[in-house]
Amino acid sequence: MVDCRAEAEKVAFLLGVNTTDLLKSLLQPKVKVGNEFVTKGQNKDQVQSTSAFATYSVQQPTVLDGL
Repeated sequence: MVDCRAEAEKVAFLLGVNTTDLLKSLLQPKVKVGNEFVTKGQNKDQVQSTSAFATYSVQQPTVLDGL
């Protein structure tokens, strides 16, 4: 699936989720279209953008709490 499996395992451990499920949800997320869910394939740039946004949204409240 991904050539950086070791990094994915570290992130999955920190988030408390299964590594395979994490990679699958990043690479092939399910999107609701109408009344059903479809699998959307993403390229490397889209995955990086999604994970950067997710990282920001997790860190943002933590940083603001310290102020």
